[in-house]
Amino acid sequence: MIFVRCIDNLKTSNSVMLATLLLSLLFLVTCCHSNESKNIHNILEKNAISLDKRSDGLMAELVHLLVEQRHERRSLLRRCKMAEDMVYKLTKDLNVTKQSVKQLGKKTIQQHIKTQRRIDYTSNSIKDLYSRSNQRSSQIGIMQKQISKIQKTKDEFGKKKRIGFSARFKPFNSKSFTKGVVVKFDHVISNKGNGYNTTTGKFTCTTPGLYLFHLTVVSDTDWGYAFIVKNTIEINLALSTLEGERKKRRYESGSTSVILTLRFGDEVWIKSGRHTETTNFEWHSIFSGVLIS
Repeated sequence: MIFVRCIDNLKTSNSVMLATLLLSLLFLVTCCHSNESKNIHNILEKNAISLDKRSDGLMAELVHLLVEQRHERRSLLRRCKMAEDMVYKLTKDLNVTKQSVKQLGKKTIQQHIKTQRRIDYTSNSIKDLYSRSNQRSSQIGIMQKQISKIQKTKDEFGKKKRIGFSARFKPFNSKSFTKGVVVKFDHVISNKGNGYNTTTGKFTCTTPGLYLFHLTVVSDTDWGYAFIVKNTIEINLALSTLEGERKKRRYESGSTSVILTLRFGDEVWIKSGRHTETTNFEWHSIFSGVLIS
């Protein structure tokens, strides 16, 4: 660009110089015969000198511009070389980066596969745990229902009246009973609910349900036995006998137990045996009953 500008300046300067020369020549021709030709010649010489100086200045400027252009060209070549080196280095770095990215991509894929396997394993484990949790929840629900049922039964049982009694004869006081009569135990050990009456010798049901009754008789009679009776029905008997080898003994005992379903107003009592006229019962004999359900 500097060189082109210099050429344009030279062209413009030469045109001016030519025009000046032509005018000078024209003036010289028209005034050659005049008295002023000598002055004109001097002017032309001055103009020629001035033009030489101007031409020398332009040549020096042109040389300076050429030197600057050469320096600028060398600088541009150095920059181009540096740019080429930089492009080569960047290309090399890019190839290295591509290789690194490729290797990293392989590692990433492998890592992704491993991670996906772990995720699948964890997911399956969570599903298994969730299934087990549901089973446990179901089992817990069943157990809670059973516990609630048991608690409800317990509460219902707790709400029911607790009925139970035990009675025997007074200590060291044996009793004799004729056959077929009510055996009245006159010494009450316990009588929860007041169902047993020592006057009548009978237990009267005030709370319907399932009852357990037990009878033990101790007697010195050859045949000492008694029946558990419900209302008027003989249910079972307790028998003690001193027949045979047992006659060597002073006393013998017999026991029986029975479970009965009673309604309101039912009576349970002990009836003396009917095979002997009189039966002796020792004070260790006992009659008991309890509401079990």
